[in-house]
Amino acid sequence: MRAHHVETAFTPARTISLLELCGLYLKRNPPKNDSDYGNIETAFRLLIAMFPSLCTATFTAAHLLLFRNNLVKRVSERTGKTFSIDYCNKLVSFVRAVFNWGMNPNNKALSENDIIPPLVSELLCFSLSKVPLLKPGEGRQNKKKRGAPAEYVEALLQKLPPVEGDMMRILFATVMRPCEVCKMRCGDIKKTKAEFVEAGHPDLDEGEIWLYSLSEHKTERHIGARDIPLNIGVQDILKKYLGADPERPVFLNRRGNAFTTRVLSNAVRKVIEAHGLQKVLPSQLRHTGISRTSKQHNRDTARALAGHTTESTTAIYDDSDFEKMLEVALEENRVIRAKLAVGGGPLSIDMPVLRVFSGE
Repeated sequence: MRAHHVETAFTPARTISLLELCGLYLKRNPPKNDSDYGNIETAFRLLIAMFPSLCTATFTAAHLLLFRNNLVKRVSERTGKTFSIDYCNKLVSFVRAVFNWGMNPNNKALSENDIIPPLVSELLCFSLSKVPLLKPGEGRQNKKKRGAPAEYVEALLQKLPPVEGDMMRILFATVMRPCEVCKMRCGDIKKTKAEFVEAGHPDLDEGEIWLYSLSEHKTERHIGARDIPLNIGVQDILKKYLGADPERPVFLNRRGNAFTTRVLSNAVRKVIEAHGLQKVLPSQLRHTGISRTSKQHNRDTARALAGHTTESTTAIYDDSDFEKMLEVALEENRVIRAKLAVGGGPLSIDMPVLRVFSGE
C-alpha cells in the first residue's frame, strides 16, 4: 500500500482585523518599554493605512514585503527625512512579533475565562519569519549614535527643572536605561544589611553602597534579576525623593504621575530648544557612561554595568575604541619625534642586533 504524506496548515478558529489584533496584543501583552508601545501602534497604523481591507486570514508574507519596501521610502513628518533602515526593520519586526503572539495568545492567561482561540495560523507566522529585513545600502542609514560630550550635558543640566535634572544626573552616573530610572520605586532602593541579604548580596555593608533592585528589565529573561550599585553621589540625589510608600515612584512629574521616557525626552527637548543648547538625548548618557567605563576599566566591566549579555552588544554603545587608537597614534608620535631628535628615520624599525662571538 502506498503511503500518502499530507501536510495541513493550522487554521485559527476565527479571523480578526489587523486593528483588532494590534489592540488585543497591546491590552493582553503590553511591552515594558513605552517607546516600544508607540512603535507598535505606529507600525500597525501604517500597515492598516496600506492594507485597510486585510485581516488575519488574508494577510500574507507578500503584504509584509510590500510594507517593508514602502516604509523605506516614507518621509517622516517630524524630521523631513526618509525612514532609516534601522527604524524600518524595527517596525517590520514588531509586526511579526504581534502576529507570532496571535498564534498563541494565552501565554499570560490566569484562568479559563482569559483563554482565547488562536488568531493567526502557524503557517502564516512561519512565512512572515522568512521575510528578510532591509540590508545596508537598501535605504537611508542612520549615523552611529554617540555619547554626548560632558560640556553639552553640563550646559543642559544647568537649565533643566530640578526633577528632570536629577534624573539626567543619575543616568549620567549609572548608565541605566532611561526607562529604568523612570520606573524606579521607593521600595526598589535597598539600604540596610537585611535588605542586602534578602537581595542576595550578604557581603555588602551599610553606609557605603545602596542597591537599586530592578523589578523588571530588558534582559531579565537572559540574566535574571539585576541589582545596580548606587554611589554616594546618587544617594544624595535620591534622599530628596524617597518616601515611606514602597510602591510610590521615586520621580513624579508635575501632575503627580510617574515619568515615562517620552515625558522625560520631551522635557529635555523643550529646554534645549528654548535655550539654543546642543542636542542631548537621555539615551545618549548611557552611551557616554559605557564609553567612559570601557576606557577607564575595560569593556567587560562596561558590559556588566550596562546589563548586557555579550560584549558585542556593549560594543554598539562603546565609543572609546577610537580614543584608544588615538592614544596609540599619539604615543607613536612621541616615539618618532624622539628618534628624529637623534638622527633616526621617522618609520625606522628597531631590528635586533646579532653579535657573533669567535670564542676568543
